[in-house]
Order: sequence, then structure tokens, then C-alpha cells
Amino acid sequence: MKSLPFMKFSHFNSKLFWYCPNQKEYKTIHTRIFFEKHAGRYQKPQWKNFEILMDSIAPNWKKKCEYIQKIENSNRSYFDLSIGTLLTVYIPYKKAQELDNNELNSDLTKELKDVIYKLKKLIEN
Repeated sequence: MKSLPFMKFSHFNSKLFWYCPNQKEYKTIHTRIFFEKHAGRYQKPQWKNFEILMDSIAPNWKKKCEYIQKIENSNRSYFDLSIGTLLTVYIPYKKAQELDNNELNSDLTKELKDVIYKLKKLIEN
């Protein structure tokens, strides 16, 4: 399994870009307190404060993403910030073949469903 922390910048119903923090930045950005204070909608007058915050955490963050092109140099009046972690699960091909044993009621599907429910329960509790 592999995980990738991210900050997603979006506008209306479209993803503009992701910023993926390094390990040091991750420890500051991916906390409940940071999420509660900073995730959400940023109107244009708030952008400068957001930039100051990010500069204090990740001095070169603008060079590592498309913030200047897609936010600063745009006609947008706001952006939405989401903070999360992308989880990727790798299943060896042979194992997938073993578990994918029934077209209508696959053990592979059952296993994946079980993992998803366990993760959901872990997150919600």
C-alpha cells in the first residue's frame, strides 16, 4: 500500500491542481487543527494571507505547483482547498487471479469491499 498526502485546489466542479507536501510539510499540513482552520473556500481578498501561511510552512510551494498560473494569474474570485491522502493498494496479479474466481460473486470484490468498510469504520470512529 502506498499513501500520498495532498492539498487539492479546485474551483466550482473542477480540480485545478494538487500540491503534494514533503515529509516535513506533511507533519504541519496534515493535522486536524490545520484542516479545521484552513480547508475550505478562499475568496480573492484572503489569498495573500493563505500565501503567507503556506510560505511559512513550505517556502518554495508555489514553484512546485500551478498556483501562480491557475490562481494568481486567473480571473477567479475564489478557490476551494481540500486536504487529504490518496491511498493506493497494489494487488499482485497472481493473487488477483486467485481471488477473482467467480464472475458474479468474486472473492476479490468481497476482499476489497471488506477493506473499504474497515477503512471507513476507522475514519468515522
